[in-house]
Amino acid sequence: MRATELFSREEILDLTRSSDLRGAGSVAVDWGLVATSLGLVAAWPHPLTVGVALFVIGGRQLGLAVLTHECAHRSLFRTRWLNDFAGTWLLGAPVWTDVHRYRVHHRKHHIGTGGPGDPDLGLVEPFPTTRGSLARKIGRDLIGVTAIRRIVGLLAMDFGFIGYTASTGVERLGPIPLSQRLRLGVRHLGPVVLTNAGLFGILAAAGHPALYLVWVGAWC
Repeated sequence: MRATELFSREEILDLTRSSDLRGAGSVAVDWGLVATSLGLVAAWPHPLTVGVALFVIGGRQLGLAVLTHECAHRSLFRTRWLNDFAGTWLLGAPVWTDVHRYRVHHRKHHIGTGGPGDPDLGLVEPFPTTRGSLARKIGRDLIGVTAIRRIVGLLAMDFGFIGYTASTGVERLGPIPLSQRLRLGVRHLGPVVLTNAGLFGILAAAGHPALYLVWVGAWC
């Protein structure tokens, strides 16, 4: 069934039209839920509230990544520069995502969707999976193996050891001088460090610096 059979042209245009107000609202909702979850733990520190916070914040970190995807398409905000600004400083960098590199990568996906040149094929090829494979994946998540692999992979991309990818494919890059690797690392990690330092500073100023561990734990 085509979308035009369900909605009028005017309704489709309204649903797909970018809006600075709606974009800002989406960002505010995600960060509002993060703040509320951290506030819950600060007010009632307990394993149960920590568990709830990890669950909610983990979901909202994914939400920030999804909104980064929209900024990569420059569709979250009507104002063009807001997509780059928010995509970097409010959405992508806090969860260690680079909207500019992702935009280049994601364009290749749309150019060759489902074909041999689609860089995102690795995200779907392993599925559907077996129950045993799913159990192993969950086990790796619970004991931290997935987080370690993710951190190592992100550092390798940031310092130019492998090409940037949002999927499971790895493009190994040739030799790069150490000085250039350091410049790449500073450029790519700078926004990540600054935004997370800002978050930690806010929590410390509020008297709860340890709450930053909840943010990190949800990301891992």
